[in-house]
Amino acid sequence: MSKNKLDPITRDAIDWVLHLESGRACSSERQVFKAWLAENPEHKAAWQRVAGLVKNSMADLQSVDRRSPGQMQAALKALLDKPSPVRKKALQGCVLLLLLGLGAAVLVDRVVPLAGLKADQYTGTGERKTIELHDEPLSDLIDALRPYQAGVLRISPEAARLRVFGVFALDNTAHTLSALAQTLPLKVTRYGPWLTVIDVVR
Repeated sequence: MSKNKLDPITRDAIDWVLHLESGRACSSERQVFKAWLAENPEHKAAWQRVAGLVKNSMADLQSVDRRSPGQMQAALKALLDKPSPVRKKALQGCVLLLLLGLGAAVLVDRVVPLAGLKADQYTGTGERKTIELHDEPLSDLIDALRPYQAGVLRISPEAARLRVFGVFALDNTAHTLSALAQTLPLKVTRYGPWLTVIDVVR
């Protein structure tokens, strides 16, 4: 039995139909697809031909999937495992866009710490502010220290119930935690720069 070879344009059209129908295509991939479609009238003709065939096949596959769940996902995975050169280029564009976005987020985080945006109180870089916490549990002070602490700052439930009074520098967490340990029945344990645990002295 002889195999009919597909021409490269039809093969690309099949890849595009399957990828776009899968719901995995990002915006830059859709832009590459639109450019591919407009590049050559043969691309558009192949797309229309393949899209019609695939749409009917997808409808059949969806009806099978309703009777036997998971069949459509398995078929799409098998069909999408090896991307075409055109889709590889689009995927590279998506990765580049993602990396640029992450790089921009890191730069913004250096100027305006993103973790501090959800804080109740906030100071800008170099800004000092006095915030009074009247008769509040220790956990509120620790919450206020967290944006200034490198690594994770954990407090046990028993320690969180302690009440604290005083004026504390938020920008010097080591000094503040030391002062708390000297005046309250607390133990502050540091595990390198990554984790600081506050607990009651037992």
